[in-house]
Amino acid sequence: MRRVCLLAFVLAAGCSEAPPTSTCLPGLEDCDAPTPADEIVAGVNLTALFADATAAEIAAASGRRPAGATAGTVEVTPLDDAPDGARRFRLGLRNGADTLVNAVARIPGPASLVSQLPVVVVLTDDEDGAEAEDALTDGPYATLAERTVQVVVAYRGEALQVGDSTLVSSSEADPYRADVADVLALLPALPILPRADASRLGVVGLGRGGTVALLAALATPQVDAVVTLGAPTDLLGASFRADARTRLQNRTVATPYPAFDALVAPVVALRDGAIEADEARLRLLALSPGYAGAGLPAVLALHAVGDAVVGADQLTRLDATMTSEPGTSRTARQVEGASHDTLADDLTVQSDIAAFLLDALSSTLRVGTRYRVPCTHRRFALDCGGDSRTRSRPHSDLPDNASPMSVTGLLPIDPVVAVREARNETDWGAVRAIRKAVFIDEQGCPPEEEWDEHDAPASRGRTVHHLLATLNGLPVGCARWRRVEAYAKLERFAVLAAARGKGIGKALVAQALTDARNKGLRRFVLHAQTHATRLYAPFGFAPVGTPFSEAGIEHVKMTLTDP
Repeated sequence: MRRVCLLAFVLAAGCSEAPPTSTCLPGLEDCDAPTPADEIVAGVNLTALFADATAAEIAAASGRRPAGATAGTVEVTPLDDAPDGARRFRLGLRNGADTLVNAVARIPGPASLVSQLPVVVVLTDDEDGAEAEDALTDGPYATLAERTVQVVVAYRGEALQVGDSTLVSSSEADPYRADVADVLALLPALPILPRADASRLGVVGLGRGGTVALLAALATPQVDAVVTLGAPTDLLGASFRADARTRLQNRTVATPYPAFDALVAPVVALRDGAIEADEARLRLLALSPGYAGAGLPAVLALHAVGDAVVGADQLTRLDATMTSEPGTSRTARQVEGASHDTLADDLTVQSDIAAFLLDALSSTLRVGTRYRVPCTHRRFALDCGGDSRTRSRPHSDLPDNASPMSVTGLLPIDPVVAVREARNETDWGAVRAIRKAVFIDEQGCPPEEEWDEHDAPASRGRTVHHLLATLNGLPVGCARWRRVEAYAKLERFAVLAAARGKGIGKALVAQALTDARNKGLRRFVLHAQTHATRLYAPFGFAPVGTPFSEAGIEHVKMTLTDP
């Protein structure tokens, strides 16, 4: 029978910390009545809501975690160099006309350096934006700054300060869930950056950023190492329950959790009758990576003793589920003498973070060599059969996304370059964006000289063929070729600045020649910018005549005739 539950509140002068009691009278069936010991605030049974999670709930919540990437495209454009000479690039996640998220990449060393470096993504705790200076570069981070490409991300609705420039997001803030989706959307653009080896990826996050880093690592095997500082990991924990209680009592939380409104939203929705208690618990658990420590990559989790913002119980939960494995170190540690706001400034903490990342992201393995790798790995599983614990596998036999960790490091992932003829308006839009970035914005070519009759829709795919090059699926280069009497004219070769040095230009030339030859052409002509003749010479192109000016840039005619 359902029972009608009547709450009997104890009224007293002033405030009482004692939880209200309840009594239940027989009535209607199917009512789960609170016991007299339950804490009920604003109609919410906090005792039941924050009870220990069951194995079934943890399993169900794992399917509710943020997992998919934000829909959109990532534009990579060069910025002014940093004061120390490091190159900087902007990564803008766009959806239509809206810029959702901005990030700034820091590439150490001059452009002449091309050796590949691991990538470290930095996620802040602030709700008032991020700065390029949030990169890990000073003091104990000096070596890390020289040996990694670093990307600082500003969340939705927040500004990113780069020198005197402010990069603005046109989207409203949506902490945690959208943060994870946006980070996942940025990852495919990392291989475009100069020197970036995206197969060795670490994420560092303070507070809110630490939670996002852990959730992102659970969502994709691309993350190899995570550092968290004062991160919420258990929203069923006592410290978060205390903040939730204060919110339900309509009192101000003195030192709330980072982006607290987003975290406490399920509790408020339960109070308002918008969701049931079971759903509220699943939503809290879905943003609690502390219950999934065994599914994480290498982790260094640090927490200030007596953290007044994020309680120490948050580290306790994560520590309880993390166990180290061969080649994967997972460590949780409390830090004396620091607070939530000063933890990242502690010099010992900085030294520990730098050493952890340099070790976790180091790589001595090379493509084309056979290695013995674990049969079971978080990125993939090998069917070793019998009792064998390892199997020797060549790089070519591993899954496309494999980067297995062994005792000596990681197996790098080769960047995938592809060239195709632009086949729809989306492709054509990418071609226009690349040509504008390279010829108009970077080289100062007048727009009226860049766009001509050969770009008209009626000519595309008929008399003129536009090619689009992608790097790991992202548009980074373009070219076009057209038949002129008995020869093919190759032109408009452009590669985004961030993607140069990765073979994109050569792939475009090779594809243009192949396509033209398939149309029966054997003579080829192009006008090369004089500094770029070395791109075409390996294909047999030779300069003809003297240099001349075209669109204000010095060019030279080059020709090729097949035997």
